[in-house]
Amino acid sequence: NDSMLFTAVDQINRGDPTVIVNPEQRSLVAALNLQAGKKAMEMSDYLSALSFFEYGISFLQERHWQQDYDLSLELFNCSTKSAYAVGDQDKLKLRSDEVLAFGRCFEDKLIVLYYF
Repeated sequence: NDSMLFTAVDQINRGDPTVIVNPEQRSLVAALNLQAGKKAMEMSDYLSALSFFEYGISFLQERHWQQDYDLSLELFNCSTKSAYAVGDQDKLKLRSDEVLAFGRCFEDKLIVLYYF
């Protein structure tokens, strides 16, 4: 149920990401935010989607590009797409720059290049 997903993730996001010290739990919360953000995008609610993706990014570990690459790439790509959709140029540039810096191959960077 989408409404339960949104409610649960919203409640988790009201907490401080630093209180979760277990790396697996942080990745799980980031993945839940990714799932909620994608559902919001399906409903064309890009502002909410961007919020979920940004919360997801905030729950990633310090070395997330090395330790959780696929999740990081997907969160950053989705954040870039949502930022583009809502016209948040600062967020678009910030997230795109990070994908371009840490993407492992051209195909991983290609999505954000579309938005420039």
